[in-house]
Amino acid sequence: MRVHGSACGFDRLVAFACKSRSFCPSCAGRHMNETALHLVDSVIAEVPVRQWVLSLPHPLRYLLAYDKMLCTAVLAAFIRSVFGWLRRTAKKELDLRSVNDAHPAAVTVVQRASSHLALNPHFHTLAADGVYVQEPGSERLVFRAMPAPTQADIAKVAWDACQKTLRVLRQRGFWLDQDPAEDRFAQDEPGLSACYAASMSGALLTHKDAPPRSVSFHALAASGRDGEEPEAFAAGYGFNVHAGVRISAHDRAGLERLCRYAARPALAQRRLTVLPDERVQLMLKKPWSDGTTSVVFEPLAFMARLASLVPPPRMHRTRYHGLWAPHAAHRAMVVVHREEEDSCGHGEKNEAAGMKRKRYDWASLLARVFAIDILTCPRCGTAAMQRLAVVVRRESVRAILASVGLPADSPELTPNRRPQQAEVFDAA
Repeated sequence: MRVHGSACGFDRLVAFACKSRSFCPSCAGRHMNETALHLVDSVIAEVPVRQWVLSLPHPLRYLLAYDKMLCTAVLAAFIRSVFGWLRRTAKKELDLRSVNDAHPAAVTVVQRASSHLALNPHFHTLAADGVYVQEPGSERLVFRAMPAPTQADIAKVAWDACQKTLRVLRQRGFWLDQDPAEDRFAQDEPGLSACYAASMSGALLTHKDAPPRSVSFHALAASGRDGEEPEAFAAGYGFNVHAGVRISAHDRAGLERLCRYAARPALAQRRLTVLPDERVQLMLKKPWSDGTTSVVFEPLAFMARLASLVPPPRMHRTRYHGLWAPHAAHRAMVVVHREEEDSCGHGEKNEAAGMKRKRYDWASLLARVFAIDILTCPRCGTAAMQRLAVVVRRESVRAILASVGLPADSPELTPNRRPQQAEVFDAA
């Protein structure tokens, strides 16, 4: 996109998003912020929100990493456990006739990575910290907050999610200790399967003639954790549930920060450093209990880690449940309705067609995500910049970039070749 300031003649170039499932910092940051803005401005009304986080046992992580249908089924089991606790609590606290009179609401973001880039599918569920009930004598729904869950409540949710998940595995023919020879994913995609297994176990794939090697950890002296409060989670056979984060109803800034945290990308570029020997160092967000502060990867091993974190095609990261689900009967009564300005000039067209724009326009999104007002001239600061053209032809893009002194050529890519995955990863 080329924009021009008529007052002082300043031109600005704005690049498009690559729209890939990879690790582009700009696209990952845009997706994180756009998801957070959509939830705050168009979904979650002024109700308290509690974050429920479910971590899974290692064998189940491997299955959920590639089987999107199984991932959906396990997530549904976890949501039923959380909603079941909310409904039972509401029936007791509000003296309802039935648990079906209580209506929860939640949204989940599926994450795939740990802080050190290990494959770790887990769920961040932002649930209304209470339920909606029908007001007596009308069809209007009102929100009623629930008390905070105790350690025993969280333990029951974890155990219930464990039992429901085991039933799902039995129904679908999976079992956690199944024979590796029956691994359909390893038979269809041996290379990617080896990347998954190595990422989960902490091993590093290098090349076909060398066995996987352990990760190199760099640490300071281990520091004690005496006096710290225990984390608010309980376990049921590797099903760890954490529910200690709560945002009050009127803290919209805190809610947006929590939404950004749930939708964050797997990797932040500022945490990466290329060492003189071409290895890649990843700084951890927080030191581990033993003092570990960073992890060092061989280049190929680092690429294998990234490959394991790319979600399968058409696997949705953001899921809606209960009254916040898109097809919920009473969704319009409980979600917040955003009044958005139309800076793209399509308001009349959308209104005439009876449609609502579901996405932020590009200028507003850039202003919210990167704190850059694209339509304000940085030179004179007063005149509004105008959009001259959308340039998509390669020759025109190269000419414009060269005229303003920017690189006109992208890096040369190695031609694709037929993968011989079974041979490359035999050692793994």
